[in-house]
Amino acid sequence: MKVLYGLCTMEENFEQMVEVVEMYEDGATLGQKLKGSDFLSKPELPFSRLSDFIMIKEDEKHSLLGSVLDGTLSFTDMCKEATMLKKLEHVQRCFCQLTHCIDGGWDEAVRRFPKEANRDQLERFTGLSYSQGIPEELANYCKRLVLFEKYKGENVSAKFSRDGIHGHAIHTDTLNITCNKIKEHCPGFSGVDLTMVDMSDEWSAEEISRLLVAVKAINHDCQKKNHNVAIICTAWNMGEI
Repeated sequence: MKVLYGLCTMEENFEQMVEVVEMYEDGATLGQKLKGSDFLSKPELPFSRLSDFIMIKEDEKHSLLGSVLDGTLSFTDMCKEATMLKKLEHVQRCFCQLTHCIDGGWDEAVRRFPKEANRDQLERFTGLSYSQGIPEELANYCKRLVLFEKYKGENVSAKFSRDGIHGHAIHTDTLNITCNKIKEHCPGFSGVDLTMVDMSDEWSAEEISRLLVAVKAINHDCQKKNHNVAIICTAWNMGEI
């Protein structure tokens, strides 16, 4: 019983854990397969697999234990989900640090970035190594969010030239870009030879198509026949492209 108390600090969760142990000993948890020796003596729940379970929040423990008890989650999957929740919590702490949500914590992060501060968007960062600090992928992701938040609703442009290459950088809604809007911010604009887009994870195939049509229309207005488009994306977006 001392081991169980160490796993759960809430009384209700402790009672649930006792029930899960009894179910496991009876071979009654979802997907549990009994070995030959288990018919001679009751199988023992492998407490060593609960190291990550101990670290998650009590409300998360309550939910996971309840799912095991109602037969919708196996003990093995409960341990895997606990590991994922532990990793997500670390990613969330890094996210709050990088987006300056230290005082308001995760609630502030969700309020400021409702589309990005969620499991669907952050789970991909749980597989990265944090041994040397916050990985570059997560740091760059958060930098883009903070920059977009800062200039939200504004059109910001800059002209650059290097090694004979000339271009314009425009901060605006990519999917609503038009030739007139570009000419407004980029005097002397005569079309696009190369368009580079850092694709949002939320874009659909239809939205990508809209962008490609827009680029073609812009070059058509400038009487430029040939152009190239480079889309920077993650492996998750390859299907849409």
